[in-house]
Amino acid sequence: MINLVLTSRNNEMLSRYTEIFEKIGGFSLTRISSGQETLDFVSGHSIQLVIADEKMEDMTGLEMVKKMIPLSPITNSALISTLSPDEFHEASEGFGVVGQLSANPDSEEINQFLDHLSKIFNITIDT
Repeated sequence: MINLVLTSRNNEMLSRYTEIFEKIGGFSLTRISSGQETLDFVSGHSIQLVIADEKMEDMTGLEMVKKMIPLSPITNSALISTLSPDEFHEASEGFGVVGQLSANPDSEEINQFLDHLSKIFNITIDT
């Protein structure tokens, strides 16, 4: 079971991701609304992946990832971001971010992300 945290100030923002991970199974989902709550949760649990909204009430997703590294250096993260791919790469380089996601992903984006996760976690993901 892969422990996954979905962080957003708005549960609807990540609803598409929630639906997908619930459908495919093999993931234990925890929804959290703020960056600090996520940091507190990650520091006390074994979490393999955090998917975070671009902006939360208390910090940005990237700020949260930077703070998460010393707390849980092996936790993977993916961020919803409206930056261009080049800007995102520049901003997130060196922080172990495994993917840039959109708020409303199409099937192709979802399948690419799931394929990437299957390689990271060495699992088979049936969509």
